[in-house]
Amino acid sequence: MDLNFTSQAYLSHALIPDFKKRKFGDLIFMGSEAALQGPRKGSIYCASKFAIRGFTQSLREECANSNVRVTLINAGMVKTEFFNHLKFTHGDHESNFICPTDIAELIATILNLRRGTLIDEINLSPLNKVIRFTT
Repeated sequence: MDLNFTSQAYLSHALIPDFKKRKFGDLIFMGSEAALQGPRKGSIYCASKFAIRGFTQSLREECANSNVRVTLINAGMVKTEFFNHLKFTHGDHESNFICPTDIAELIATILNLRRGTLIDEINLSPLNKVIRFTT
């Protein structure tokens, strides 16, 4: 909860006053596909991602009149060290995972949109969802 929700809430609290004063700013939150449907054996992780999803939805409404854009990226399985200590991972084929560069390109797209538009929430998924269990 601290990493996935509380830290993002505190960071927002610190940034928003300056963004509102400047009448400009972007907050981009990292959610998860786990915020869309809670799978088994992931209740705390899912709860933290559901929390950030609800937080961004409310924050988006609170900040819209100040021209502060709030976006949530719900990513599927990203090829990172996140899975090193878990009992499952993505498949090996490039269509079974998202690359960190995919997320970076998406963030650049969000930031480069005309100021009067925003992507409020986007689900980014691998083309073929494969979960491989490890020992």
